[in-house]
Amino acid sequence: MPVATMVSSRPLAQPPGLALQQQLDAMRAILLTPRSSSSSTAASSSRTPAASVPPARGASPLLADAVSWLSAEVCRRVGIAINGSVRAKLEKIAGAYPPDKLGPWMERLAGLDSNDPEWLSFVEMLTVHETYFMRDPGQFDFVRRQAMARVIAERKGQDRPVLRLWSAACSTGEEAYSLAMLAVDTLAAAGEAVIDAAGHVRTLRPWTIEVVGSDLSRQAIRTAQAAVYHEFGLGPFRNLPQQCWRFFERTGKGDSSIEGGTSWQVHPDIRRFVRFQQFNLLGDKPPLEQADIVFCRNVLIYFDAGGRRRVFKLIHTLLNPGGFAVFGPTDVPDDPNLFRAHWGPSTVIYQKV
Repeated sequence: MPVATMVSSRPLAQPPGLALQQQLDAMRAILLTPRSSSSSTAASSSRTPAASVPPARGASPLLADAVSWLSAEVCRRVGIAINGSVRAKLEKIAGAYPPDKLGPWMERLAGLDSNDPEWLSFVEMLTVHETYFMRDPGQFDFVRRQAMARVIAERKGQDRPVLRLWSAACSTGEEAYSLAMLAVDTLAAAGEAVIDAAGHVRTLRPWTIEVVGSDLSRQAIRTAQAAVYHEFGLGPFRNLPQQCWRFFERTGKGDSSIEGGTSWQVHPDIRRFVRFQQFNLLGDKPPLEQADIVFCRNVLIYFDAGGRRRVFKLIHTLLNPGGFAVFGPTDVPDDPNLFRAHWGPSTVIYQKV
């Protein structure tokens, strides 16, 4: 049965006996269940374009149609390109519904706004939120020397200087807090701030430092706002320079289920510069109107070509004249009228043209 025949414009009730939260919990459980061999083909082709990713062998026509419709809707609503890994997750979710419940569930999704909690939770399960503090330290150092120090030097002569930074796909907040640490360290190096050994920050003039972190995931934003991170294995502190430990305080908060580690909360003098907001990068109301430096790393790999172009243009529009953008290593802006590349040792940043 074609998917189009299952989708109507009228609002539908939830499938009988399944409350919204129960549905979301069920979907999460599905994704945590080991995949069967019938889905192995899709999982092995994680870099195959969406149009070339076949349904799993043995998938019913109804399930194949459902996955195709879900793929198109996810791409249309949030710009995620459907590779083998994402398609495999869609197959697991849709395949868990009995045939008589699958159509009504999809009709329900079709009638929901893209910002509805059910849609947002659904999309959250299709992406990865792994990150850590000062990820790619060489890139952070290059940004400090070539971009942030330059912006600060230009603003030093102003009566009330402002520095605005945007972590456009902040996940659980490590990148946004890293930018705040980088900002105060660069201000201190320029003689504009003083930082003591306990991590207290005092600006010597009335600087306004605003770091905005945004992400599609509401759960990631809640974690970022709590600013509590657990030290274990290859966790969020794996790349943290020694001098940055002063910006953390040991705390009893965190995930008590993880043994052998310590929980740390970001220092209040760093947290006061940072705010977080849920935002879809394809949305029309970004969380700030202008910025000096924008980080948008490790997210555009999920977008199709059209989505990437929209994000590049959004960032170009938001940047102040001469502002800087940092993208992932494979995310190269294809419009030379937007940015000029500055190359450093094994890294590159882009300046607004």
